[in-house]
Amino acid sequence: DKPYLIGNVLDLMKLQEMVTKTSYTNQYFKMTSDIAINGEWTPIGDNGHSFCGIFDGDGHSITGNMEFSSLEANGMAGLFGCVGANGVIKNLTNKANVTVKESANLSSFVGGIVGRIRKNVTILNCANIGNITANAGVVGGVVGEAYMDTWNSSLETRIEACYNIGDITNTYIV
Repeated sequence: DKPYLIGNVLDLMKLQEMVTKTSYTNQYFKMTSDIAINGEWTPIGDNGHSFCGIFDGDGHSITGNMEFSSLEANGMAGLFGCVGANGVIKNLTNKANVTVKESANLSSFVGGIVGRIRKNVTILNCANIGNITANAGVVGGVVGEAYMDTWNSSLETRIEACYNIGDITNTYIV
């Protein structure tokens, strides 16, 4: 009923910092304006500390130029690095260009909104309009990789009513 309000880049950075301490399971976050990110960005969440809350862009956009100098530490790039169990990202548009500067490996994931989603995640009504340039194992528009747990058929991942119109360039050579 009373979401945490995200109105500027400092609010996003605070969420980014706090996800390393708690997953925010079932906690609700709502953007109140468009937010510009320019320069180096550390994604919200990683494999060890996934974001598991509900993030509602409320029709707002991320703008600017997100840069990632290296994927060595996190392995993921996007506004969110990793969204985990029961996490929801909805009503959000990424207009920011995403650039990964250093080469990565096959186990790296890049997306305009989320680098990697894992187990029971819903991505709803999201768009990527920004251009993505990376040297990574998996690169996508809205989501880089959707991890499916084939051993547990009760887990469902949904990407619904989403689209990408940004250019995607992956320079990774296997």
